[in-house]
Amino acid sequence: MVKWMRYGYVIFAWLFVASILIQVFIAGLSLFASPLYWKDHIGFGYTVVHGMAFLTLVFVFLGRLPRPTIGRTAVPVVISFILPIFTFFRSNAPAVAALHPVFALVLFWTALSVARQARVFVGPPLGTGPAV
Repeated sequence: MVKWMRYGYVIFAWLFVASILIQVFIAGLSLFASPLYWKDHIGFGYTVVHGMAFLTLVFVFLGRLPRPTIGRTAVPVVISFILPIFTFFRSNAPAVAALHPVFALVLFWTALSVARQARVFVGPPLGTGPAV
């Protein structure tokens, strides 16, 4: 069972990265196509991005991964939950609000780092092992 939880960890780590890319795309749509996409950007962030972050964290525990891996996995999860807070400073402190896209880059980088390292905890892909 632990083996399958580790596969789940790898899958959700990569889905988390993909959700961040989609989130950035939706932000681009809101800037270049129509401001109506901001609602989609907000909704997708609160549901899908946070959902993928949470599930990645759940699977790191279910897969009984080492403590350093749990810590590394928690970093982008925490960033994803802090990220929306910057937007609340839009009126009173726009320079603070401007950290929102900066932290989105940090989030992407940390989530990608976690996803790339997650592969270590599952076996090699089929057909890549030693010849018999």
